[in-house]
Parts: sequence; structure tokens; C-alpha cells
Amino acid sequence: MKRFSNEVKLDVILFFTDHLQLCQDRAIERFTKGLHLVKPDVIEQMYNNTIPLLKTNFQAIDRLIMLDARKSNEVSLQGIYSKAAENIKVFDKGAVWFRDDVLPFIKEQLAIKRFDNPSLKSWDDNDLGPAR
Repeated sequence: MKRFSNEVKLDVILFFTDHLQLCQDRAIERFTKGLHLVKPDVIEQMYNNTIPLLKTNFQAIDRLIMLDARKSNEVSLQGIYSKAAENIKVFDKGAVWFRDDVLPFIKEQLAIKRFDNPSLKSWDDNDLGPAR
């Protein structure tokens, strides 16, 4: 998409969880309600590929909203990344996938941008972007 026009903006809303079994259980629940069956091995493959694919395609993303899915059918906003603002707002670090994997990756990507452009200011732990 983006290679056709730089005007195209890609916003991604990522729903993820620390619990593969939650994905498996929800697929079974959907199937028992008459929807299509997604086999457990396909769910596991998709689950295991989600974060690596996010990282591989990260440079194309303009805005990333990261939500942690919970067993109680609730979600918790973990963070919002903005390429334009060159920052990430952290709201909750309760999800292991966010705290230990995605957040450090995004911090690293922002640090690389800062290294490439030293005029950018440092950040604090709440607003990982240029100081205002």
C-alpha cells in the first residue's frame, strides 16, 4: 500500500494476549455458535507470528494502538505509538508481550531515529517521544 503513495497512512489496532489458550477458547466458542472453524494449529501459528510480523512491518505503520485481551472479555490499553509524533504513550505495562517484547522494540526504534537525528530530545517513561 505505502509504496504506491506516501499519502497513505497505516493505522493498526493490535489486540493481543499473553495466553494462547484464550485464543483457542474463543475460536471454539465462535464455532459452537455456528461460525467457521479455525483449527488449533492455525491459531497457534497466527499467535506465534503476530509479534514477529508486527516488527517486520513496523516501519510502514503510522499509528499503532496496542490492546491486551483479557479472559473477562475486557481489553487493557497498553500503549499508542505515533510515527508522526515520534513517540509512544504507555498506559499499562501489565501485559508481558507488551512490557517485555513490543515496548523495548519500539523504544529501540525510537532510539535509532534519535541517533540518526540528534536534534530530537530524550524521553521519560510516560511519553517516549520528543520533550515538549
